[in-house]
Amino acid sequence: MPHDNDTFLTKDRDEDGSKYRANFELYPYVENQEYALFKGKLFGEYGENGARHGELCTVRTSMNSHPRFQDWGSYMMCSKQAALLAAEFNKLLMPRTKVSFSVPLRAQMDTAWNAKSFIGFIILAFWPHRKRLKEGEVVVVEDFLGKTTSLYISDTGFVGPQESDVLQAFGHFTWNFTMGRLVICGLRGVNRKGHFHLSEPTIHSVPSGSDTDIVQDYGPRDKGLDGIASFFKYHRCNDICRNMPMPTALNT
Repeated sequence: MPHDNDTFLTKDRDEDGSKYRANFELYPYVENQEYALFKGKLFGEYGENGARHGELCTVRTSMNSHPRFQDWGSYMMCSKQAALLAAEFNKLLMPRTKVSFSVPLRAQMDTAWNAKSFIGFIILAFWPHRKRLKEGEVVVVEDFLGKTTSLYISDTGFVGPQESDVLQAFGHFTWNFTMGRLVICGLRGVNRKGHFHLSEPTIHSVPSGSDTDIVQDYGPRDKGLDGIASFFKYHRCNDICRNMPMPTALNT
């Protein structure tokens, strides 16, 4: 059998100050238009001293490119901003429920299995996939939420099949807390006994400065005022956010 995929130690440290390398499966469990996701395991920089040593993880990479460290800039920024605002939102609800976001760590590929080998052709025959990893490309390592997650709120604010008052209120809260600066949606993840653990958020933000044509702050999914207006088009207040202000002059 070919060797599993491996990364070098992550460039970033987690909240405990630890770095990790990831060992992950040969083929992705998800492929969509943007990303391929692989299931893996974390190994601490100093062995078991790493707080997350031995934990399952998801390794995410781009479907259509071989990213560098800087290519993950807006993705990292969205995740970190969402985690900070979730911590503020939780102060309103704890201990009743909790919202958290996986904050990714960037790592460069060390070993990528050879899809052109004989055993590689066999694997591709039984587990066909399009993504071909390359040594040296940069991936992000995230919490493993399971191979199946729920879409609660789409990038446009449309409510998914698993409707949640908590997450509807969270989106509204992000606009209110930042004084209309941004809205967080694109909420996908799992609900484990009242703890919503999410990844891959989308942020729609007001452009920086006075130039309305300026590039958005949070990457290609950031649709600015149009994205904020779209969220509130679908939003329905509930008991958690009913007393929060609503925008009064957004164009759709």
